[in-house]
Amino acid sequence: MIQRIQSLYLAGVLLCSLLLFFTAIASVEAPLHIYNFSIYGLFDVTSGVNQKLASTLPLLVLNGILGLLTVVIIFQFKKRALQIKLARLNILLLVVFVVGTFFYFENASEQIFEIEKLNTEKGLKANYLLGAILPLIAIILNMLAARAIKKDDVLVRSADRIR
Repeated sequence: MIQRIQSLYLAGVLLCSLLLFFTAIASVEAPLHIYNFSIYGLFDVTSGVNQKLASTLPLLVLNGILGLLTVVIIFQFKKRALQIKLARLNILLLVVFVVGTFFYFENASEQIFEIEKLNTEKGLKANYLLGAILPLIAIILNMLAARAIKKDDVLVRSADRIR
């Protein structure tokens, strides 16, 4: 039963989680430096040197847990009730991940203000990259998967009543 539509949705969630390991969430351009923010932390990438300024270890761990939980959900196809509960848990963890990402990005922005000695946002230009959109796509795909699992469960229960 791996070929069901919800498995494709969950494979999309897994792909989003894996892509977060390789893409940046945001880039901040200050007058003198360029900073990249990812699940690994805040990096000063000016002149090709990746100097780590802040760590985001909880985001890295949470993203790993999300990926593992998605794989577990895919292979729980015989237990649809458990699969639905785990999919809902995955949605909750994805929402926590999004909130945590913006919390850490806000703290990173404050750290950049301190480094650059700026009092206002004048001179700073933040660009959200692919990594900022991926968790939102994963939430949508996970909701679609939960709905498809629920429909599948209703279909199987109705077929059992007919027998």
